[in-house]
Amino acid sequence: MKITFIAIVLSFALIPSIAMAEPKFVSNINGSSFAINASNSGSQAYECVYSYSFNHAQGSVASQFSGKFYIEAGVSNISVISRNTDRMISTLDFDYKCTEK
Repeated sequence: MKITFIAIVLSFALIPSIAMAEPKFVSNINGSSFAINASNSGSQAYECVYSYSFNHAQGSVASQFSGKFYIEAGVSNISVISRNTDRMISTLDFDYKCTEK
């Protein structure tokens, strides 16, 4: 009986966090190109504002960009940014803030 009660309490604690999960981002740098993909396994849609910058291996000035996008609930692995550059990329910084819609 005690185990059943604990299982029920845990399920009520975990279900809201699964339903309200913010989008997840994955980045991939491949030489002189990079991609950032997003997934939203939650049950809510989000509007996200993002900014990113990257440096080339030679230490040139960082290139900075920003934008915004809308991601529906249940979407997996959509491309947010895909970019090719003329030189190898050494660092990629990505920052975002998502609000529930």
